[in-house]
Amino acid sequence: MPFSKDDLANDLFGTVPPKTGWANLLVRFLALALATSLLLILRRPDAVWAPQFWAEDGQVFFAQQFYHEATIFSPYAGYLHLIPRTTAWLADYFPVLWAPLIYNLCALLLASFCCAWISLPHFSHLVSGSRLRVLVALLLAMMPAASTVLLNLTNLQWYLLVWCALFCLQKFSTLKGLISATVVYVLFVLSAGLASILAPIWLLRAIVLKERRIHSIAMLLFHAGYLAATQIYFPQKHGLANALGRPNLIVETVKLAISRIALTVLLGPKLMNSIFLKGPNLHLIFPVGAIILAATWGLLIWRMQARRNYFLHSLVFGYLIFGSVYLSVRLRVPTVADIFYFDIASSRYFFLGTAFFYLALVESIDRLRTDRRFKYRTGGLLVVLGLVAADNIFVAPLFEDTNWPRWALGLEQVRGTGLRFPADIPINPRPWVITGSHELPKGVQMIRMDSACRPGAGLQKAGSGWRAAGEVAFLAFPMPQPKYIYAISLVYNLNTNESTSPGARLVLINHAASKPGAESRFEPLAGTNKGTVKKIIWVLDRLDQFQIQLPRGSELELTEIILYASPRNLEIH
Repeated sequence: MPFSKDDLANDLFGTVPPKTGWANLLVRFLALALATSLLLILRRPDAVWAPQFWAEDGQVFFAQQFYHEATIFSPYAGYLHLIPRTTAWLADYFPVLWAPLIYNLCALLLASFCCAWISLPHFSHLVSGSRLRVLVALLLAMMPAASTVLLNLTNLQWYLLVWCALFCLQKFSTLKGLISATVVYVLFVLSAGLASILAPIWLLRAIVLKERRIHSIAMLLFHAGYLAATQIYFPQKHGLANALGRPNLIVETVKLAISRIALTVLLGPKLMNSIFLKGPNLHLIFPVGAIILAATWGLLIWRMQARRNYFLHSLVFGYLIFGSVYLSVRLRVPTVADIFYFDIASSRYFFLGTAFFYLALVESIDRLRTDRRFKYRTGGLLVVLGLVAADNIFVAPLFEDTNWPRWALGLEQVRGTGLRFPADIPINPRPWVITGSHELPKGVQMIRMDSACRPGAGLQKAGSGWRAAGEVAFLAFPMPQPKYIYAISLVYNLNTNESTSPGARLVLINHAASKPGAESRFEPLAGTNKGTVKKIIWVLDRLDQFQIQLPRGSELELTEIILYASPRNLEIH
């Protein structure tokens, strides 16, 4: 049956939603956003109760903002990160301790907003049932194998990319709403590296959609201009220009997308990893994925081949799924895409594809609700999707606790001074760090502690030094007041039996330590073989007192003890 350009436009982008009922719609949207927020927190609770930096959140966005090495328009990896850098700029007005929590809450807020967006009536041309649109939003929040994407600014861009793709497929009833959403779209595009994949959809809108065609053309020009700017002004080895060409990777991309998306969505990462990514079954990953995909989406497309709008949607979804995977492969892997088979953390590169695979399946369920032959089969598929998502909702492992309060206290000492913190600060995933200067900051306060020692039980005076006569012998050095100490310099001569366990050691005591078990730290002191040595021990913490503990029979002669303290001695907030 012949159809006009208007029919094509309505099939692809729907009709203008009614202007009435927006108060109730807003309440339902906010309620769903809250529900998706709770699901995301449930998957990564430590992001709220024990927030830690993840990758570029600490090493790039926080560090460059803290040391004033970048602006919100500074590129990284060949594109802009407007939202992460703006968040870093705003967080810089608060105590350093709060920074990871502020970053994670921003990621939570925007991720839940992106997930809930599909529930709007603007997408009734894709999924007519409002409850099924809510289901898609919940599936996005429970997407399997999204552990590295959850609640961090670095990978927030994948949620933003899903929202941007949805925005390209909807219409607005008012000019005010269109302008407001366009501003959000521009901000999101300037924070999502793969957003250029949406330019062809804007070209399609400009061709088939008469309504506000100037807006579609403007968005197309915006994408073209941004892509050109990224290559002219800040090209990188991972820049988007490198994603062009190499058509031989298209076949590998198709195999990769079919394998990872179909198996992850319908089996879940735990089952997929245990069966296919270990042992001799790796070669089965593509054929099994192809069979699963053909038995679900392919069968549904064939069953509804007479429904033009569903077929058009499938073409657009297919472009987004395979196009996003292809761009990811080209940006990240210079040779072969198969490397992604072995790294489940790379599931973020399949995030957009997985989201639209969900949407395609739920759209099929929506359109087949009245078909008795497929009603229960598609309903069963829906149950499988829910069970897989629920089974993997707790699959995200907790981040390693790197004791951020300790490092935050240290960063407060150099904040605004133009100086760099001396040590590398560990962040997730290891071995990522916030790079330090590896030297003492200028202007440190030097405190001599030579005469402050208090001998404990089991310690006897021996000439100009001390001899350990008991099982427990120590020299205590109480601080007049707690201080932030960068390092301790010791000049000493130590004769000891190296086979004694434990040997001589320096004990650092911090009664205000925020992490249980971190109240005391131990640093070994090696024997000097009757020679005087100078040893610098990094403390990088608040210090109430310290002790030198000696094993029985050892002799210690102290020549000098100097503390290098922060002149600011700021407390943690």
